[in-house]
Amino acid sequence: MVALIGGFYLLREHWSHVAGNWVYLLLLACPLMHLLHGHGRHG
Repeated sequence: MVALIGGFYLLREHWSHVAGNWVYLLLLACPLMHLLHGHGRHG
């Protein structure tokens, strides 16, 4: 919950930076999601 509130605050305060660099953030999110997903391990 604290991370969600912190993320919302950072996004609100730095929206101009996020809007200008959304392509790079999307490209950075892809490998992070791949690493954090678990690579198909179930259970």
